[in-house]
Amino acid sequence: MEANPQNSFINHVELTGTLLHIPIQPKMTTVPIYNMSFQTIRPKGIIDQLDLVLFGNDQFHKQFKIGDRIRLEGFIQSNNYDKKGYKVEPLHQAAVENYYELFGEYPSDIVPTYNKTSIINWNKLLNAGLVPAIPDDSMYVSQSIKRRGADMKSVYSLNEHRTVTKSTFHINYQVVIQQYRHEDQPPHPLKGDLNRVHMQGKVDQVLYYNPAYGPRKVPFLSLRVFVNAYGVQSFIHVVCWNQLAQSHQSLKKGDIVWLKGYLQSREYDKDVRTTNGKEKQVTAITREVNATDFKLLAQGDSSR
Repeated sequence: MEANPQNSFINHVELTGTLLHIPIQPKMTTVPIYNMSFQTIRPKGIIDQLDLVLFGNDQFHKQFKIGDRIRLEGFIQSNNYDKKGYKVEPLHQAAVENYYELFGEYPSDIVPTYNKTSIINWNKLLNAGLVPAIPDDSMYVSQSIKRRGADMKSVYSLNEHRTVTKSTFHINYQVVIQQYRHEDQPPHPLKGDLNRVHMQGKVDQVLYYNPAYGPRKVPFLSLRVFVNAYGVQSFIHVVCWNQLAQSHQSLKKGDIVWLKGYLQSREYDKDVRTTNGKEKQVTAITREVNATDFKLLAQGDSSR
């Protein structure tokens, strides 16, 4: 599967696995839609849970049932969403209130309206002596200044009533099914299920590099790749390890890359605030492409 590195994109997935959830009938919009869950098994019995979506078919629930094995081809689609409800430190809420009392304006670059929040400008609060530092997890210094770091995932905003909210930006991945059939064979006892990803796209952001990551202290690279294929624009989270990570740590936004790998799910723990204001730890699932072969095809600009 060859492509011109400058203007072509590839987004192709092949999977076998077991269906975990099928709706009793498709959701009817302009076309029928099935949203399903699915598990595929890697070598050593590692299980990945993935989300599937099928468009334009109203017979799938009659062809398959939960527990059936399926073989499919398609592409990865990303959906962006925000999660709110995280605990806000009293210091930060008080700083916003005090700034408004002192200066008669919001500590933000854009005035919030009744239905739209604005990102806090931490420099205003710092210069006024109302906070000792920008929160370690804040993604923004201000509306126009973004910070980069593995732990900088939170967005602090305020509304017209000066109430501070903390949210995190997330990307959910689904495999859009283009072709499918029943799979008669169980997972291979050593190799597991078929799980192949072939992708070519443009680096949107290098998220994180660590030359000695995790218990094994090996090089690790995390990045987001922009792919425009089948009329769908997606931002795919990609990770790579060892020599692949080390040799590509200098990637820049706009670089054209080609990769092969597999789609995996990974659990992680995070703290959230419940409706009664208490914090609890929950387990969430993120999905990403683990690259096993990776090439820089061309250095490019940052435009899409």
